[in-house]
Amino acid sequence: MWFRCPAPGTEADHIIPWSRGGVTELYNGQLLCARHNQRKSDTVPGPIHQWRLARRRKKYPS
Repeated sequence: MWFRCPAPGTEADHIIPWSRGGVTELYNGQLLCARHNQRKSDTVPGPIHQWRLARRRKKYPS
């Protein structure tokens, strides 16, 4: 089961890392807590994670 991190997102992160060709655009960004940002490093999220992010973003107010 997935649980959300209770720490606030304090660091900007590229979902697809800049070092791996990710663009610096709002749609390629997310806020992570310091621990998770360091843990993610320059890894590329898998297709399921990317799909879940896209699905969640559709619920955001425009």
